[in-house]
Amino acid sequence: MQATLCASLGVTVILAWWLGRIHAANLEVKLDGPQTWVNSVLKLDVRPPVNWKIEIYPPEDNTAEAKLTEEKARYGSQRLIDIFLEGLSPDEPLPDAEQQLNHVMGNRPTGVVEKIEMMGHSGILKEYPPVVPDPAAGGRGLRAIVCAFVVVPGQRPALVQVRMIGPFTFTSTDIAVLRTVAQSLQASDPLHPAPPLTDTLVKPQQVKPTHRQPGKSQSDDSDD
Repeated sequence: MQATLCASLGVTVILAWWLGRIHAANLEVKLDGPQTWVNSVLKLDVRPPVNWKIEIYPPEDNTAEAKLTEEKARYGSQRLIDIFLEGLSPDEPLPDAEQQLNHVMGNRPTGVVEKIEMMGHSGILKEYPPVVPDPAAGGRGLRAIVCAFVVVPGQRPALVQVRMIGPFTFTSTDIAVLRTVAQSLQASDPLHPAPPLTDTLVKPQQVKPTHRQPGKSQSDDSDD
């Protein structure tokens, strides 16, 4: 009897170790080499995950936007990451990263919340679970969002937001991908330039807001 219990305990420990190794492997995100994103807001080196591609939108109104797309979906749905930049006035006080993110996202309930370092500064990562529509109240559903946000000071200060949108609650693997991409962003080094980003996208006319806060569009995260 004791031998059976010891054997069962040993199997349980081995299984837990094996599952832990699988979970750790799923959270490990491998990145490609850096590519320089030249824009009028903040010249960045961006490193996409392996087997993801980067495309950039033409800059407009002191903002810039890039899209990272998973070329082959691993779990049935293709994941997308958007990077938004917005220039700030150097003559005005810089906003707090978390307060600014709350201003952009409104009063949506949050899931995962953590402080992270981005571009050498204190940033914030938040997960926003999906909101189920209430037909009786005439409300619209909102898709799940996880985003990282930082305010970068300097002679040309900027807001940087890295965001993933999905129809369902994100897994720890999805959050790890976004966190890794956000923390890999760096200001370009003119002494060691990376290959420039050249793939461009044309933004559909109907989704252009008249005055967009960084990464915020009324059509971005709502379900019709």
